[in-house]
Amino acid sequence: MMLDFLDELLNCEVEARRTRYLRARLQLAHLPFVKNFEQFDFSLATDLGRAYREGRLDRRMRIYLAPKVLVIDEVGYLPLDDLGTTIFFQLVSARYEQSSIILTSNKSYGDWGSIFGDPIIATAILDRLLQHSTTINIRGESYRLKDCRKAGLVLPREQERAAASPSLASASIAPKTRQKTALGSTASEAKEAHS
Repeated sequence: MMLDFLDELLNCEVEARRTRYLRARLQLAHLPFVKNFEQFDFSLATDLGRAYREGRLDRRMRIYLAPKVLVIDEVGYLPLDDLGTTIFFQLVSARYEQSSIILTSNKSYGDWGSIFGDPIIATAILDRLLQHSTTINIRGESYRLKDCRKAGLVLPREQERAAASPSLASASIAPKTRQKTALGSTASEAKEAHS
């Protein structure tokens, strides 16, 4: 009975210390507010567009300019409107030769004109991104699709091909390409990002 009490007391103390530790770390981070996973806005363009409309773009842009490395995932997943394109160009231009950007996209560089709605601004963005960068093309199935196959949710490749029509079964179907681009402010940073 005494051991149960001491065990419970020790667990309470450990939990209280962990809570104080996390609270102190959050205060030291000087975050403007705390969001949980459900509240988090994953869209850079949406976030900066909202800041622009609320008249606080400069302040919000500083958050994206501060990190030494900014990771932007899924460029081109959704096309950007004119405002999103302009703000994205401003962000890339402001980070140009100052700090690194790592971005991923399923779109080839030739498709970026349709992503940004203007081939000229797409070229200007790519010009800044690619000058000191390394492009890494990863070919093959995505990890999500591989996991689905392992779980039996999707037919194995061989069965999928056999189920296709005879003319398609003999043709080799090129897997979707996922393009990951490591972009650095210097050639050495890009090389480090590649390693």
